[in-house]
Amino acid sequence: MLEATLVVDFEDSLRRVGTIGWSQTDASLYIRGFGPKGEFNFGQSSIPAGQQSDTISIANQLPSTSVPHLSLHDSGQVHVKKRRQIVAGPMIIPRLADLRGEHAATITCVRFDALALLDREVRTEGERRDVVIRAERGLPSGRFVLYINGEANRFAVPRQPYVTLTLERPTLVRPLYVGIVIFGQERLDREDEGSGVILISGWDPTKQDVNTPGDYLFVIAK
Repeated sequence: MLEATLVVDFEDSLRRVGTIGWSQTDASLYIRGFGPKGEFNFGQSSIPAGQQSDTISIANQLPSTSVPHLSLHDSGQVHVKKRRQIVAGPMIIPRLADLRGEHAATITCVRFDALALLDREVRTEGERRDVVIRAERGLPSGRFVLYINGEANRFAVPRQPYVTLTLERPTLVRPLYVGIVIFGQERLDREDEGSGVILISGWDPTKQDVNTPGDYLFVIAK
């Protein structure tokens, strides 16, 4: 499998969240978000010291007319790219094969009901497949949290992943495991037309000190 499309099952409707793709030659990951209006912003921000969340300032957002994506490279470099050009980053994290189940990226759905419907049959075979994850009942928004382990199918999360993706490449001594967990939450956007998906990555997953600022890259798909 070269690409997995994340699909959320929300109130008995299937809605497109984004894709996780893999390089054919190494363990690099590429994450894209689907925006219902086809509008995109990207950039770099920082979680202030002592805080565990952040609001992305409009001043830090750069618009894009083409689809940008997050690239988590096998080497540990994290970029925002569009049309194969680096437009933000790099941020430096450990090599993906050296991670041991830490939180490496997040895909936040601002409102599930604002996402585009999956307008075809679910794909379960071939190089491009769909991964359907059911939303927590009664919660209209949520985060798909990605954990990576280059040694074993184990992750630093208090619940079992809804799905584990396994990547084998010639550059890897052992398979790379990507665990995906969905955490439900209250709706983030109170307007009638909510945004779509926010992608973030680029912090060092092995450093959990909330007393130091945490820099990260983001892509917003609206």
